[in-house]
Amino acid sequence: MENVIDSILKQTDIAGWRFEQKSQIQELREFDIIDLLNRHPVCFNEVFYERRVNNIYLDTFDYQYYYDNFSSIANRVKFRIRWYADNIEDIKEPYLEIKIKRGELGYKIRKRFCDFALNDFFLRDKYIKFVNDSDLPLVLKEFLRSLKPSLLNSYKRRYFSSFDNNYRSTVDYNLSYFMPNRNFLNFINNNDVIFELKYASNHDQSDKIFNFLPFRRTRYSKYIMGMEQVIS
Repeated sequence: MENVIDSILKQTDIAGWRFEQKSQIQELREFDIIDLLNRHPVCFNEVFYERRVNNIYLDTFDYQYYYDNFSSIANRVKFRIRWYADNIEDIKEPYLEIKIKRGELGYKIRKRFCDFALNDFFLRDKYIKFVNDSDLPLVLKEFLRSLKPSLLNSYKRRYFSSFDNNYRSTVDYNLSYFMPNRNFLNFINNNDVIFELKYASNHDQSDKIFNFLPFRRTRYSKYIMGMEQVIS
């Protein structure tokens, strides 16, 4: 796996690395948080329309990525298929996303993935076909064939940016999770609201951002939370 990631990283721009800090919020709803952002001194403004985000996470057969993230391994990775739509069964214009963490810094790589039907994706032979049909580097296709779908999640997201555009934030809510080997209709809902602050490494004044917010930074992974909920 390291050879695959290293070969991809050689083609990346170091300026694209960024910090991401999250807060898991249970005592406030999304509209409360959005109101706080609107009144924040850095003048967060909504910069994109609300949309539903859907992800299928990919993992090894022994769930190495889950355990790496659970143990907070400094150098770790997540693979997922992401698309934006209220209809999650017939997937159009999805992307393969590779999230790479190196300590506190993160980088996201996006590659176009082929369209597919959700139920088919969880069948091993169909999954392999979709990987082969996608316009991806051969070394990446070979590696993806060693993975399997491990979790589906879905949530609503709203997008904000500070007045100087140095800080971006998102508010995620109406989270739900589903494990592929269970009844397709058996989604497990989660009432948490997730606030995320994203900024380049040369703009680290995040303390000033959080000083005006009534919640703390927390370690949070939707993948870990989803896996724990669907297997409990």
